[in-house]
Amino acid sequence: MNDLRPWTGPLLVVVLILAAGYVVANPLNPNSPDLRGTISTTKYTVSMATNAQLGRYLVNGSGFTLYYYDKDSANGTSACYGGCVTFWPLFYAGDKLTLPPGLSASSFGLATRTDGQKQSTFDGRPLYYFVKDTAPGQITGQGDHGFYVCCSVVNSSATSGSPA
Repeated sequence: MNDLRPWTGPLLVVVLILAAGYVVANPLNPNSPDLRGTISTTKYTVSMATNAQLGRYLVNGSGFTLYYYDKDSANGTSACYGGCVTFWPLFYAGDKLTLPPGLSASSFGLATRTDGQKQSTFDGRPLYYFVKDTAPGQITGQGDHGFYVCCSVVNSSATSGSPA
């Protein structure tokens, strides 16, 4: 039986040199057809998240939860002013929405509040953040003083109302 141990060192060096040469000659290109689709480059202004108890709900483009206030009317009129806005900042998506599949632009709107500020709406309800949500995906405002995650999204069609 032949002892191959003296060959393992030089053979390993040759294999590593060939592998390095291949990587240099064929670098990974994030735009190559083989890698496309693995990372979404679309920046949505509103998207959806899922919670085991609440189901699907709306989040902003960074993943922060969007809430509605049960004292607001469904015609865009807000009841949250003064100290309320301190804890429940207004959500305003701007003039152009970019939405993922499953959300319809026709469900979103814009309200001008009595204080002159603009606020995005969903099914007519003004949308808010909660100051104690400090990371994407948190829903610490759920049920707090009449605020609820907005809005349960069932079977890819969005509906508003109190969560079940």
